[in-house]
Amino acid sequence: MHLISGGDTGGAKTHVITLLRELKNHMDIELVCLAEGVFAREAEQAGIRTTVVRQNSRFDFSVLRQIRERMDRQRTQVLHCHGARANFIGSLLKSSLDIPLVTTIHSDFEHDFDNHLLKKLVFTTLNKASLRKMDHYLAVTENFKDMLVSKGFPERKIHVIYNGIALAGSTAGSGREEFLEGVGLRDVSGQYLVGCATRLHPVKGVDVLLKAAKRVVRSEKGIHFIIAGFGDPKYTRFVQDYIRDNRLGERVHLIGFIQDIHGFYNSIDLNVLPSYSESFPYALLEGGLHGLPTVASKAGGVVEMIEDGKSGILFEVGDDKGLAKAVLAMAKDRRKAAALGASFRERIRENFSDVSMGERHRSIYEDIIRRSKG
Repeated sequence: MHLISGGDTGGAKTHVITLLRELKNHMDIELVCLAEGVFAREAEQAGIRTTVVRQNSRFDFSVLRQIRERMDRQRTQVLHCHGARANFIGSLLKSSLDIPLVTTIHSDFEHDFDNHLLKKLVFTTLNKASLRKMDHYLAVTENFKDMLVSKGFPERKIHVIYNGIALAGSTAGSGREEFLEGVGLRDVSGQYLVGCATRLHPVKGVDVLLKAAKRVVRSEKGIHFIIAGFGDPKYTRFVQDYIRDNRLGERVHLIGFIQDIHGFYNSIDLNVLPSYSESFPYALLEGGLHGLPTVASKAGGVVEMIEDGKSGILFEVGDDKGLAKAVLAMAKDRRKAAALGASFRERIRENFSDVSMGERHRSIYEDIIRRSKG
């Protein structure tokens, strides 16, 4: 059984749905969401057996009995949690379980609530306590494994599994003209478009991208920046104010949440991710599968995904000058940019598929179950 809040967006949602869509072909899998919404609907559309056990608040403990009853009926062998809320529920269930409790570390949990002091004090503290009760940890990067070990988590219980992407799935979406017209940007179709699909949150480094954009637009007239995504209202206002105050509105475009992610990647010329902290980001894997050249910060598992100078260009975390320099270089040398994009796509196909991610999970589950019985 996989347990998640159900309100997740972005990489965590993509990871879980991609993983379970592959795993369901080999084992009995159920996804339990603690809220109704897009996550549960998309999982069902992917053919994943999905149940919503509605939790009316984070401290609605009536869900414990419902989840436990489902586990007993189905003879669940592993409870796999994703995210802070699921970790908390899993930790509360642990005393009554005789099966392994597993969690995936999708992000640096110290930064999940950075933009809300009260939530950070309460939920980060609860999540850290919950994590200590887990039997095994699946880290999506070696970097996260090292982080866990540095915080005193037992290394023998930590397993590294890189995120994988569906290679067999179509990358078809709207064409460039159609997509740009749909988001009100038809007039920039002939320009060099730098795209960033991200959550609007301080940890994602959109401020770094905006500072870099300010540098770039001073020297090049034909480069535009398109930021796709939504997130924290306070940070969104900061981004909007920065664009207005620095008169970047004609060159930096916020288009909000987009459903047609393939159309977005079909429409941009360069994929950028400027995060301060990262896991193993799907925003890069998805763009890479489209053959896009990539510029990203050396955050978290990005350095494990991309070989600097071979399959993309990396810059130091927070270095807006380095980001601006890389953007200008890619816009100037289109042949080199295309070669980097082709190299990254091949690297993804060879190393980061949904099939390999599923196989690794199956192997770890079997080992965990065997150890729990021994």
